[in-house]
Amino acid sequence: MSNTEWWQRGPIDGVPALLQPVAHILLQVRDSVPELAASLTLPEWNARPAGVASSAFHVRHITGVIDRLFAYARGEQLSDAQFAALKHEGAE
Repeated sequence: MSNTEWWQRGPIDGVPALLQPVAHILLQVRDSVPELAASLTLPEWNARPAGVASSAFHVRHITGVIDRLFAYARGEQLSDAQFAALKHEGAE
């Protein structure tokens, strides 16, 4: 991982000031998740301690969650494609 987190690198061009924290965390997740997940074994990746969702599920789920949140933020209803994607997010 980079030694400098995105919020420490300054403003993201083209992003309004109020949305800078959102842009920073999305970029941080994009950079950090692959590096952190790379060290997991397949059993660790799919483990469900205490019955909670696995790391694999959460990583697969995050893209759809963000897509839906942005649709809601724009005042839109979910599209048929978004509903279809949602049905497959939990697939192992």
